Order: sequence, then C-alpha cells, then structure tokens
Amino acid sequence: MRLPEGVTDTDLRGTVKQFGIEIAGGQDHLKGKIFRIGTMGGVGAQEILATLAAVQFALKKSNVAAGDGVEAAAGVLLR
Repeated sequence: MRLPEGVTDTDLRGTVKQFGIEIAGGQDHLKGKIFRIGTMGGVGAQEILATLAAVQFALKKSNVAAGDGVEAAAGVLLR
C-alpha cells in the first residue's frame, strides 16, 4: 500500500511493530513509498483484524484521516 503524504515508513512500521506485528517496507525504487502486509502460515480473522487495527492506529497517530478498515473487514470476515 502506498504511504500517505507526510507519513514515513519508519514511523508507520515502528508504530505497528509496537503491537507485535511486522509489516514490510518497499524494496528498490519503492523504498520509503509503500508498505506491504504479508502472511506466513495460517492466518485467520483475528490476525487480519489485529493487523488492520494496528495500521489504522498508526495512520491516525500520523494525522491521516483513515476510515474504519477494521469495521469494514469485520463485516466481511465475521459473517
């Protein structure tokens, strides 16, 4: 996902990491411009929602008007 204007890779990924969640930065020409959410092993609704919540918190902490991705995802995942 593209990093919003004014949000650094270090700030976003550092805040998310405080929740015990690792997300990756961009590589090569995308370094500092995007972040990536990957998966390893079994991933369920709980892990997806926790990751989205951490990213959403980090964006709001950086004064980015983030919508409620957690609520939208929960509506789909928890039917």
